[in-house]
Amino acid sequence: KDFSALGMTALYGKLNVTNDLALEDKATLIVESKDLTIANDFELWDGAKVQIRSAADGLHLKRVVLNTNDDSYFQAYRNLTVDAVEVNGRGRINTYADGSDSSISIGTLTAADNAVVTFENTGSFDGHKSTASVQTITLGEGSTLRNIGGTHGDVPVPPFNSLQIETARGMNALIQNLEDGSIAIDTLTGSGNAIEVATVDHGVTVAKNESSGLVYRTTDDVDRN
Repeated sequence: KDFSALGMTALYGKLNVTNDLALEDKATLIVESKDLTIANDFELWDGAKVQIRSAADGLHLKRVVLNTNDDSYFQAYRNLTVDAVEVNGRGRINTYADGSDSSISIGTLTAADNAVVTFENTGSFDGHKSTASVQTITLGEGSTLRNIGGTHGDVPVPPFNSLQIETARGMNALIQNLEDGSIAIDTLTGSGNAIEVATVDHGVTVAKNESSGLVYRTTDDVDRN
């Protein structure tokens, strides 16, 4: 690894990492600059946290690897683009409102077997819009994709309204959407997958289903069983 951070670190100027940038457990990196270049992987471990703040509006990252647990988050304020994300364990990808609309756009997202990928919206706040999109997502055996809401301060924020996914492939994976949010998938492939929604009105739409044995259920169905 070329650069490793412990504790809380803030970046206000230019940083060119020629190999990997790694954040260890409980480290927090606050990025307040667009002048961050990472040649290879941006790695988060265990409970590490990242805030890509408003001053980094338009930042483009090549590859983010989340080897993380539930204490971790990877947070985008404005117009963050990531070419590739890999999730090993439990990865939380979050947007946050800071006086403007917030968004994150991901090219490819790969979840390992039994991994949990959570998209958490805290950006739809005070009239601001928040969006998240993935071009291609691959869900490993037994993994889970979740669309949830969070809190902005003490104010509850709903899940993403139309989390956009162009192509999703899963093997015995779960796609879960919480109340007041929605997920739009252009094409779903694979086998043995399940879609779980709070209500039919707040659900997951699949324009083209090529996933064999797909199960679509509500949380009421799960509770009854």
